[in-house]
Amino acid sequence: MAASNPVGRPLLEIDLDGVEFLRSSLLLSWPKIAELLGTTGQTIHRKLEQDGRSVEFYSNTTDAQLDIELQRIIQRHPNDGEVLLYWSFMKSGNSCTQK
Repeated sequence: MAASNPVGRPLLEIDLDGVEFLRSSLLLSWPKIAELLGTTGQTIHRKLEQDGRSVEFYSNTTDAQLDIELQRIIQRHPNDGEVLLYWSFMKSGNSCTQK
């Protein structure tokens, strides 16, 4: 049930378990998840924080750790291009932003 909000838009209810599934299992980006839900990344971030859930937009992984992991992937898939390397990296449980 949506909370009473006398001013502005009605409060949006977001399935936070669904958001976590989209992020961790399907590896969707925060902007893509926000687009699917018809809201903004900021709203999702706020709702997760309000519910006391972890909101990790950035990784604590060092550059050296990233280099080691990417070298492992490159050794296993020497002919893959940048996009395939990125998705192999993400599929192995890591996260990073594309540049």
